[in-house]
Amino acid sequence: MLKLHRTWLLTIPLLIAVITATIASSGSAQTPEAASPAASPIPTSEGITLFAGGLVNPRGFTWSPDGDLYIALAGNGITTMGLVSNPKDYQYGPYIGGNTASVVRIEGDDSAIGCPVAVAGGLPSTHGMGGNDQGPADVAFLDGKMYVLQDAGDDAIKEAPDQPNGVYLANEDGSLTLLLDMATWHKENPVAHIPYDLGEESETFALMAGDGFLWLLESNSGQVLKVTPDGEATRVADLSEGHPVPTGFAHAPDGGVYVGFLTAAPYTDGSSKVVKVMPDGTVTDVWTGLTMVTGLAVGTDGTLYALEMATGNIDNPPYTLPHTGRIVRQTGPDSLAEVVTGLDFPIAMEMGPDQALYVAFPTFGSDPPIGGILRVDLSAPQPMTVSPDILSADTCEIEMPSEAAPGGSMNESMASPESGAMMATPETTPLASGEKTETGAVAIVIKNFAFSPATVEVPAGTVITFDNQDTTAHTATATDGSFDSGNLNPGESYSITLDKAGTYAYSCTYHPNMKGTIIVK
Repeated sequence: MLKLHRTWLLTIPLLIAVITATIASSGSAQTPEAASPAASPIPTSEGITLFAGGLVNPRGFTWSPDGDLYIALAGNGITTMGLVSNPKDYQYGPYIGGNTASVVRIEGDDSAIGCPVAVAGGLPSTHGMGGNDQGPADVAFLDGKMYVLQDAGDDAIKEAPDQPNGVYLANEDGSLTLLLDMATWHKENPVAHIPYDLGEESETFALMAGDGFLWLLESNSGQVLKVTPDGEATRVADLSEGHPVPTGFAHAPDGGVYVGFLTAAPYTDGSSKVVKVMPDGTVTDVWTGLTMVTGLAVGTDGTLYALEMATGNIDNPPYTLPHTGRIVRQTGPDSLAEVVTGLDFPIAMEMGPDQALYVAFPTFGSDPPIGGILRVDLSAPQPMTVSPDILSADTCEIEMPSEAAPGGSMNESMASPESGAMMATPETTPLASGEKTETGAVAIVIKNFAFSPATVEVPAGTVITFDNQDTTAHTATATDGSFDSGNLNPGESYSITLDKAGTYAYSCTYHPNMKGTIIVK
């Protein structure tokens, strides 16, 4: 969802991306844990199958009354791109937005991977550094009607004020009608302990049908709400003390809901828990000793299952490592047994109509941001293991809406008259490092979080083109201010002409460890 928690979701994806790029460029891992999934792939256990694919940042999901699976997709914000705000205003880089978020239905049969068909779209989606993509957080059905929970970034809402975070009713024609403006509601109804990183628009994380109403989980402030079909919200429980970041819930068999917590950095193993929230607001602990819970499910026999985003966490950034998520089942008030290991940052879990567990993944890190839904047969021997390359079996085409994005085109001029620099249109063929184009420009390729070649020596007056062939945005910014590309998205390029002899050092504003030098003779 999205920003599960402002601190971790803005920092962890970026840090993981930097570490991954460092490993790729150096050929050696920084830690054994980071290298092991890629170095020693493990076959997927027999009880685990890829149920659905082709999903652009899957989030929460549910089944309709007729048995079809519906999934909220956060989108990637860049199918039709718009610059939401000046990227230099932010510590963690650019926020690029477009109306690329949607809800899809899965079509297919038991003999093939289910593929998405869009049923509702046009919601804001934002694309940030390292896979920090936000949009719809969940979907639920109540009395035959579909409701969508929206959670795009704060800046996307500023660009689309008529589409705030909150609850929407899906109409028969696929359009959406706002029922609850959660962005406004949470400002007017503050929790007891205001979080230090309170967002302007709230962080709506999960939605679930109740008895004539909807349960809503808001993670940043830390609260459980009831929402009526006409959009009236009431707080059931204030969970804000200690800022535990509630991020997953499920129906409790004897009434109320179970709620699990992400916790805050460094996400120490065993520091999370599950509580039971009764309709009257009573809160009691039911399961402790968990780690980074993002989903909960309950079996027909009352067994409680928890989805842990990452385990074996470390004390320093990036705190978490890929392919360390797991599903566990409760064996006691403070004990557990592993059901599935090797999950790559899983984000949501549900018990299916067939009493199998279904899991959406990954939360971030995939670029292009394609994920899937796993089916876990609980009758299979446990613990089961997920192969790191299970998504390679995905044969689905991507289904995304094509509404125009808010904001301006990313190809608008970013010229700097002082430096003679201007934004160029993307090259039709990727340039090679140091290659000269037909116009005589020398290419500096941006790839794997590095400038290549890192140092170039050219005669005065030579055109130099920076070509971003990486999977995320970068800049080429001179230390002395003589040139600045501004935000360069994947596939975009930027050209400069330096007429004055000298040595020009530059770096990426978003990734200061990326440095280069141009020597002009």
